[in-house]
Amino acid sequence: MRDRGSILLETVVALAIFATVGLLVLSSVREGLGRLEQSWRMQQAVDLARSSLARLEGGLTTIEELDGPVQLWDGDISSDTIAGEPEVDPRWMLDVEVEPAEFSTLTRVTIHVHDGSVQDATLEDESPAAIYSLTQLVRLGENAAPDTLPENDLMEEIRRSAQGGGF
Repeated sequence: MRDRGSILLETVVALAIFATVGLLVLSSVREGLGRLEQSWRMQQAVDLARSSLARLEGGLTTIEELDGPVQLWDGDISSDTIAGEPEVDPRWMLDVEVEPAEFSTLTRVTIHVHDGSVQDATLEDESPAAIYSLTQLVRLGENAAPDTLPENDLMEEIRRSAQGGGF
């Protein structure tokens, strides 16, 4: 009788240990998946901020178009001219700040990327913490770089050499 009781007790203890270890493993897996999701969102936010800044630098968009919900863009420049409202991605919000830089031809542009679902859930006077922020000096508008650079003495000499028969 005593053996049966000890076997039953050992079985219950073994099941309790097994269940505890199982719960710890599940908890670790759940935490790992959460961190993977967080990493993916950070990667998306970084990519969104960098590509938005590149579009701004390239003259493909304006600050006003970037500020607010993210507009979906397929990379086709001609698609911006199609009539109607652009399709937006409600998962992401951009907050664009512009301030003068210490250099007269440059502007300091900061792009904050926010989670769109968090934006809707906050109070009007509170803005959610940005997932990612990118600040860069950018040449905008009338301060943009000219299409052609002025020739210097070296370029003039090369041009004359080429016209006169080469080097």
